[in-house]
Amino acid sequence: MQKTLFALLLAACLLVTACGKVETPPVTEDTTETTTSTEATSATVETTTETTTQSEETLPPANGGTSPCYVHDMLYHCFPYTWVETVGEDAFRAWFAETESASAEDEYGCPYSLQNIYAFIHAFDYPKDVFIEQYNTDITIDWCFQVDLLYGNDAAAVESYYRISQNEIRKLRKSNESLRTLKWSLLDQYPDKLRDYVNWKEHSLLEMLEIVGIDPSDAQALTAQDASLNEDLPLHFDAVAAMSADEQKELMTAHSAFYQDCVLLGETPYETPYEKQVADNEETARIKKERGLDLCAQICCAHNLLYHSYFDPWIAYVGADTLEAWSNAEILAHYPSTVECPYPTANVYNFIHTFNYPKERFIEDFNTVPGIEYDYPVDLLYGDDPAAVERYFVELVDRHAQMEEDAERLGDWKSDLRQQYPEQFRDYYNWKQHSLLEMLTASGADLSDAKALNETAGQYGLQLRFDTIAAMDADALTALTEHSAFYQDCVLLGETPYETPYEKQVADNAAQ
Repeated sequence: MQKTLFALLLAACLLVTACGKVETPPVTEDTTETTTSTEATSATVETTTETTTQSEETLPPANGGTSPCYVHDMLYHCFPYTWVETVGEDAFRAWFAETESASAEDEYGCPYSLQNIYAFIHAFDYPKDVFIEQYNTDITIDWCFQVDLLYGNDAAAVESYYRISQNEIRKLRKSNESLRTLKWSLLDQYPDKLRDYVNWKEHSLLEMLEIVGIDPSDAQALTAQDASLNEDLPLHFDAVAAMSADEQKELMTAHSAFYQDCVLLGETPYETPYEKQVADNEETARIKKERGLDLCAQICCAHNLLYHSYFDPWIAYVGADTLEAWSNAEILAHYPSTVECPYPTANVYNFIHTFNYPKERFIEDFNTVPGIEYDYPVDLLYGDDPAAVERYFVELVDRHAQMEEDAERLGDWKSDLRQQYPEQFRDYYNWKQHSLLEMLTASGADLSDAKALNETAGQYGLQLRFDTIAAMDADALTALTEHSAFYQDCVLLGETPYETPYEKQVADNAAQ
């Protein structure tokens, strides 16, 4: 089956730029910059030392290999200079060269299959306590690193996370970047008062506001400040202003900068980013278990995969670039949504109605293209009830329509016949075009031996009516072969026969 998932299209548009890159803060008097490579592939690290730092132009690119990976989030192939410095540049350079040369493109198209953050950690036995400390305090370490996952023993789970969770990562990164931008806006406004506040992880926004003379209890001033800093990240200054003086003092003196920022963001506060990550992961796991999603292996846990799938004929009709642009726009416009489905509007119903995909073309594809499954409810998709379509694919998570299950099993048998008789069935690649009876006859099978044929059918999980076929005389059998392959398969399945899958779907829907 050749299908293209929109989530993979999204991955293609996430261009890897700088790993762990921290934009240059507005305060420049005592700031120097260290660059590991060229701008497109490097990690940029700001320091506040007055001494000249060593140039890292000779180090390998910090995001893996010599060209971007379009399969994974950039962090999967990211090695901030803090880590390079910890393990030693020579050792890192040697490991980098070895993994780059040994890597081969994996099944998803990643060119650096052996050169990733999980492999780095385990190759160097990078201490977890050091990693956590840097994660909590170092401004070059992105909070999107999944610490406990990285220090587990499931490399495949790490790869999967950084491949299919890019929307989740993007959401977290956007929040982090917005908070950082707020603080640097203050740095820009008050360079003299905040010259030592470059590390945004060490100083809360409330602390910085207090330093510049804004009273945390002054709700009006705080609200105005909020609007002037970033209207896209509404902060809970009203909650802070409502605190008593003692409560404000306790918040500012007894808790970390991260804790204070959590309060301001309206989130459950924790003292460190790592503590929050652990708690958030536990809550997500709880919700998934509660909703029966703990074993979900799909990109979307709410719907059958077909709901977010686009097949080759559809892609060819609208153009791959057009489809990619549309799917990514839908994702970004409506993300986040729910734990179960992170992209509710990027689906086959909206695809059809956005691009006015002709119904007659869809029906022809449905009837003839081997990759397009019979689970698509054609008339429902071309109706005007998107909620009903959504419910259909929710219900389809745990079930296939019987029609599709039978089709898959018939397809398996047909495929095996092709393998047994490669020369004879060289042109029989489309299982929808050739009935099982046609292929059995061509292979020399005795259609009168119903017992043997039924036993073989049982091996494929099928209950077929070979006894009915065996009872036919020559004229009846000839008349049967004059019908379509689908019609013949229906007879063999003991179902009311129709010439096409769509005709049968319409009839089945009318009978319900």
